[in-house]
Amino acid sequence: MQLSLGQLGLTAVLAVPVGLVSLTLAKAEVFEPLREAIDRKFGKRFPTAVKLLRCALCLSFWIAVPLAAVYRPRIVESAWAVADVLVSYLLLVGLAAPAAFLIFLFHSAIGAKG
Repeated sequence: MQLSLGQLGLTAVLAVPVGLVSLTLAKAEVFEPLREAIDRKFGKRFPTAVKLLRCALCLSFWIAVPLAAVYRPRIVESAWAVADVLVSYLLLVGLAAPAAFLIFLFHSAIGAKG
């Protein structure tokens, strides 16, 4: 098994927009009307799915899919290609959480609202 530092860097860079978009969609005031509209329309039929829209970590799993599909980060190379892709995808999502936290801290520190 080989570790690719270049791919690790790519994954870390991709984690920032994943964290930012997931945090923004889940928590920003500007998207509250959208979250409420989705809740009204689908809340009774899909209550768990609607709750996931308010969870930044949960959203990051879905937001990471198109970025992983386009940029194809592959941190490890082994005989198990599917496992390699899964590890890279999960690392991308895992790095998105601290990225979102740092963005939230910066946002709070400058006194921004929403």
